Amino acid sequence: MKNPHHVNLTCCKCHEVETFSVESDDYYAWRNGTPIQEVLGYLTVNQREILVTSKNGFPICGDCFDGMFQR
Repeated sequence: MKNPHHVNLTCCKCHEVETFSVESDDYYAWRNGTPIQEVLGYLTVNQREILVTSKNGFPICGDCFDGMFQR
């Protein structure tokens, strides 16, 4: 990765820490409105989920997000 942006987020439900890197240009394109799957499609679904939910200040990991909708 030529210009990494390091992501370190803690799930607000289970408190597990997600740590990964993305290209800075891709990260800022997403933060400025480009759909996440277009610029960060190389991340896992769970990594994208915690990024998306972190925008509202409450990052939720993929496992906890899935668990919220199970019956």
